[in-house]
Amino acid sequence: DRTDEDLFRDHYQMLTMGQLRTAEDSLRLHAEERGAEESEHLLNALWPTRRKDAERPQGTHEPFADKLRGMTPPVKANLYEVAMNMARNNINYLEHTTEARRSRNEHLSKFQVEWHRKPMLALACLIFFFIGAPLGAIIRKGGMGLPAVFAIAFFLVFHIISFSTERLVIAGKLTAWPGMWMSTLVLLPVGLFLTWKAASDSPLLDRDAYYRGWEKLRSRFSRHAGPSTLS
Repeated sequence: DRTDEDLFRDHYQMLTMGQLRTAEDSLRLHAEERGAEESEHLLNALWPTRRKDAERPQGTHEPFADKLRGMTPPVKANLYEVAMNMARNNINYLEHTTEARRSRNEHLSKFQVEWHRKPMLALACLIFFFIGAPLGAIIRKGGMGLPAVFAIAFFLVFHIISFSTERLVIAGKLTAWPGMWMSTLVLLPVGLFLTWKAASDSPLLDRDAYYRGWEKLRSRFSRHAGPSTLS
């Protein structure tokens, strides 16, 4: 029986960044080789009589339309049947190779996603530290409850962006860079801004500060509106 280590040894999520890079290079080389083989096979299927080392015959050739007019109906029917079979076979082969190529690209994208995920999560931990710690200092009332609510909200934003962009990268709609880093790029300015506000002792999320500012603004408008109202 295979041990748990043997079962997960080749799984891309269990590989180191160096192993992921090596596996990615191997997958890319295999995909290029398979693509060349498929192209050669399709080319030979479209032109069965094609030979790489054959010389082109000299002289003029009778147009195919003239040849077709000189054929008997049974020969024409047989020719059409052969052509239809070749067309159906080529279509089936194209559908198969398209699906195989999509599967190979998706498999390769998973290795790229995992390679970028490891440093991205390390950076995300630092960003959340620079978000969570300043929130506790900026929000002066409400204990730990209100900072925790804001931290959870930022984490949900991070998770939604990460999940969405990862799906897009695997589907081939985005490249691994910057797709896998989109969530951290969005939250990094937030962490820097909150850290700056906490260092400058700014009452960013203090309700009393906003209430005092609103009262000052309202009193200022009241003073300007007073003379015009009296006149």
